[in-house]
Amino acid sequence: MGVFYLTISGGEPTHYEKLTELIYEAKKMGFFVSLNTNGRFLDRPLLHKIEKSGLDQIKLSLYSTNGKEHDRIRGRRGSFKYANAAAILIGKSKVRLVVHIVVNKHNYKRLSDFIAYSFDVNASSLSLNYPENDYSEKYLLLSKKDLKIFRDEILPQAIKDYHNRKKQDNIVLDRKSLLNLSGFYGNKKSAKSKFYDGVYWEKKVIHKKCNRPNVFLLIYPNGDVLPCNGSEYTHKPIVGNVRKESILGIWKGEEMQEYRKNRMDFCKYCPMMLHAGVSIATTNNLKYSSPIK
Repeated sequence: MGVFYLTISGGEPTHYEKLTELIYEAKKMGFFVSLNTNGRFLDRPLLHKIEKSGLDQIKLSLYSTNGKEHDRIRGRRGSFKYANAAAILIGKSKVRLVVHIVVNKHNYKRLSDFIAYSFDVNASSLSLNYPENDYSEKYLLLSKKDLKIFRDEILPQAIKDYHNRKKQDNIVLDRKSLLNLSGFYGNKKSAKSKFYDGVYWEKKVIHKKCNRPNVFLLIYPNGDVLPCNGSEYTHKPIVGNVRKESILGIWKGEEMQEYRKNRMDFCKYCPMMLHAGVSIATTNNLKYSSPIK
């Protein structure tokens, strides 16, 4: 199948008692292995174990660079303390650190702070993400007013700060990262997505544009297989179960082929093709500094 990238996610995967064994086996098979975490249980002993198992990358969720604001958005008191401690630990390790943020109405004015924080903790890259599945409650979505402030004031300043920090640390600017950053939340003159409504695409456009069902599978702990990132929210369609059939069989099966052809209505709410990566790494190792992973 040519699969090379494996993400271990959750829930919170650091709860899983066989995590190190899973990473070790995946590395033996040749995968680039990435772990999504909020950092709550990622202490020095666990990091040492998973680093020794061969883990390539950790994506650490951060909601704000301000502790109180982070905890309020996260809905859990003390969560910033653990996330920040984890970021510092990972940044000192051999594991690639990606600071993962959802830019929303509660934290969008801190974009420059997120960039500075990522440099300070020795991250490899900063992952900029849009709110997902928030079109109904709109707890995180930026309003039209927020979008104007972001495009006119916050983003231009963040781009300047990114330039300045790269120069300060004597790092060659990455053109793709600059494009990703400058295009985040759309060009203020030409953006067509209704970001304020959580509608990111016209259905006919995203059905043609999105390649996720051609490169991705989501596997639940019970073995159920879903065809794309968006199906994580709809919990359907289930295109197979790895406890009953091979992944290759599922990949080539009728259910998967049907989904690739027809997709689903939820696609217009899915920002997966818009999320952006910004290179932070100070290393000359291009694989390490790539914002794409």
